Amino acid sequence: MKNTIFTTPILSPLLRLISNSILRMTGWSVEGKLPDLPKYILVGAPHTSNWDFVLFLGIIFKLKVNVKFMGKAELFRSPFGWFFYWCGGIPVDRKVTRIG
Repeated sequence: MKNTIFTTPILSPLLRLISNSILRMTGWSVEGKLPDLPKYILVGAPHTSNWDFVLFLGIIFKLKVNVKFMGKAELFRSPFGWFFYWCGGIPVDRKVTRIG
């Protein structure tokens, strides 16, 4: 499996420390635990702003999990597309095509 921001050696623990510190300083906390299953789908809705992604990264670092997420294909273009791929992103083309 390809390394993501959550599994990159040396860098991930450092980012986790920074992320946990920021969450603590801003008063955010993570409650509960993840299911004890090999695979599952977690849905976060509704999406209210682009800051949701930053909060998502903080929570994932806190929970110490490696995730994949879907995002609009436009996020994966230059110059920052590499970052979203590295975060485990999978681009979704939202264009509607008519059949028939």
